[in-house]
Amino acid sequence: LLDCFSKLTSEQSQDFRLLSDEIDRIYVTKRLIVNLAEENSYNDDSEVTKFDIPTFRKVLSDLLPGKAADLYGAQRETFQNLDDNQLEVIIAIMNEVLEDLHLYSDTFYSIAQAYFLFKGKGKPLWNPKSYRRITIGSVAQKILERYFCYQSSYVIRNTQSDLQWGFTQSVSFLNCAVTRDTAMRYADSTGCQLLQLATDVENAFSQLCRTNQLYELLVSGYTGKLFVYVTQTYCNTLTLVRVNGEFSD
Repeated sequence: LLDCFSKLTSEQSQDFRLLSDEIDRIYVTKRLIVNLAEENSYNDDSEVTKFDIPTFRKVLSDLLPGKAADLYGAQRETFQNLDDNQLEVIIAIMNEVLEDLHLYSDTFYSIAQAYFLFKGKGKPLWNPKSYRRITIGSVAQKILERYFCYQSSYVIRNTQSDLQWGFTQSVSFLNCAVTRDTAMRYADSTGCQLLQLATDVENAFSQLCRTNQLYELLVSGYTGKLFVYVTQTYCNTLTLVRVNGEFSD
């Protein structure tokens, strides 16, 4: 079991050993590789498959219904209730973005508003960690995110560990609980000693190094227009905080 944990933790860093005296050199190397990949991706002549009416309606059906309207007052139902003639106008705009993915990070296209909800459960009001951020982005951008999710899922499936159940399409994370319970029952019935490790990462997605993430996506198979799309999710990122009706600089 300990060998299994060691294998899981070493697989992701087998190409680079992050020794303290090598961190800067490794980071610079990754940054250079990412920069070269970005330049090559922008010069890539391949085209992303455009939307048609059946594909667009399929993507809409995969979005969750009943969500709050975005800053433009649009919801999933707004597009879903359009007839084909009206939908062709929306599809034409979406296809323009697919032709030039730099439009994905355009301010009026990617603008979003976030609210912080108190978690309760006896947590202190003064602690920022006691609040859960709810972000309401544009429905148009969510449609494109879902569309690219179809393509990226095939890339990730070929590189992820066979022992991963969470964040996997068509695979329930509950398989992990079933495996754990089966191991416990087997150990109890046979008298074997069972070692289990459970961890919970605090604020797992609160911050990350974009260079490292882009590098990992690159070596996982994100190339061409798919890599351009990923880089655009980190462009034109500006956060304004509103307190008592006033915005920060």
